[in-house]
Amino acid sequence: MELMDATRTWTGEDRRKSKVVLYLDDCEDQLSLFRIQANALGFITTTVKYPSDFIKEYESGKYDIAFVDFLLSSVDGVTLTRLLHKDKAPNTKLYIFTAFDLELVRKKVNGDKINGVLSKMDGVSKILAEVVHD
Repeated sequence: MELMDATRTWTGEDRRKSKVVLYLDDCEDQLSLFRIQANALGFITTTVKYPSDFIKEYESGKYDIAFVDFLLSSVDGVTLTRLLHKDKAPNTKLYIFTAFDLELVRKKVNGDKINGVLSKMDGVSKILAEVVHD
């Protein structure tokens, strides 16, 4: 997994490439912040607070991109991604989104079939630009 290009940001020109995004976080403030910023950038965004809701939404196959917070109150994001039936959403890019040390989380992922681990510290605009250009 490569580090993100610090110069890449979401631009108005990219709006025509609207993507459908799913985000799981157990913190209401994080959900609201993500939803507001992603919608303002032209993404169609669904946010969920509970892992069971995330699994149901993810496996519907209607999302282009899905983000799972690494640290959840009931399960960690890596364990949750291992429970997903990824064959039900083969075209959905799946990322772990974390405020923790990226290398530590990447070691925990260790070969799982996800597209990457992204830092919350980079901000919503930057990480959305990265995954769209992936």
